[in-house]
Amino acid sequence: MGEELASLLAKGHSVHLGELGYFHVTLKSKGVLEEKDVNPSIIEEAKVRFVAGSVLEKEIKNAKFEKAAEPKKDTPTPKPGA
Repeated sequence: MGEELASLLAKGHSVHLGELGYFHVTLKSKGVLEEKDVNPSIIEEAKVRFVAGSVLEKEIKNAKFEKAAEPKKDTPTPKPGA
């Protein structure tokens, strides 16, 4: 699934997963003054963004959060003569 997702995103597609949400690419680029100066070399960064759909948004809004228990720390037993 990851390879197919990457392939579609690289071709400029948004990938929709129904009510779960969708993935798309965002770009950061240098600014140019004229449209004729726009070309791939001005792209500085490409990122994949996931936008949650209605199902995830609803679940997160209704989620109950609580503090997790602190992990037990193993305290080393002092060795005799140390």
